[in-house]
Amino acid sequence: MEGTLTQDAGRYVLRIERRLAHPPARVWRALVTPAELSRWFPADLTGDLQPGGKLTFTFREEEAPPSDGTVVAFEPERLFEFRWEEDVLRWELTPIGDGCLLTLTHTFDDGPGAASFATGWVACLDVLAASLAGEPTDEPSKGWVAATHDRYVEAFGLREGVTESTGTGWQVRFVRQLTKPPADVWTQLSGPDRAVREGALLDGLPPARDAETDEPASLRYGWGDDPNATVGWELAPGPGGARAVLTVAGPTTSDVAAEQAYRAARDRLDTLAAQLRG
Repeated sequence: MEGTLTQDAGRYVLRIERRLAHPPARVWRALVTPAELSRWFPADLTGDLQPGGKLTFTFREEEAPPSDGTVVAFEPERLFEFRWEEDVLRWELTPIGDGCLLTLTHTFDDGPGAASFATGWVACLDVLAASLAGEPTDEPSKGWVAATHDRYVEAFGLREGVTESTGTGWQVRFVRQLTKPPADVWTQLSGPDRAVREGALLDGLPPARDAETDEPASLRYGWGDDPNATVGWELAPGPGGARAVLTVAGPTTSDVAAEQAYRAARDRLDTLAAQLRG
């Protein structure tokens, strides 16, 4: 798959390379000319294209309000780097034969959102390549594919959670970006008959008790007899869909080991992602 994810100084760095059959001068126009940029970039970009220049990003379908940015570096036909809110996007062009290598480096804080970012940028670059070739194009969002997103989740190690000791026992915690909005995820957790606990249960844990719900944002229930044995689901908007946080807590005296709960939680999130892909 295109793209690598690393960390630098506590931030996440996504790097995607795309070889294009066009010289740097031609690709540069597609990077900085508003009429060409609007064909493949996720938002319209306006502003002063020089170092320190202020930028404005406007989503064409009004998915979000306009946002601000600043030009960091601007070297024609070689480098365009800018801040978009807190993120940094760096576009570099390197001549290769009759074409060039386009390298995108996206630096950000939201690690669980990395799969969504990678999926979106690959879709954008597909549209860019088609536009440069004079082929018909559609909005980049049309190329955003849930199956591609979930492959990036696997490739970037975003399926994994953490296990921690607590004052009363243990807790496993997962943060997973999903591909549908919270309301759709809630429907899957609720089950076909809207019995809220049905879809949220984890294999291997005792039956649920004492459920507390706040549709479609949170669900918490106990398992077993110990009040410290709980499962919690939290849903909030994230890039590309819902951000799910799943926690399982258990006492040290529980017959359910943290390792078993970890596997059960990860498997349930994998199944949920597949259900959302349809």
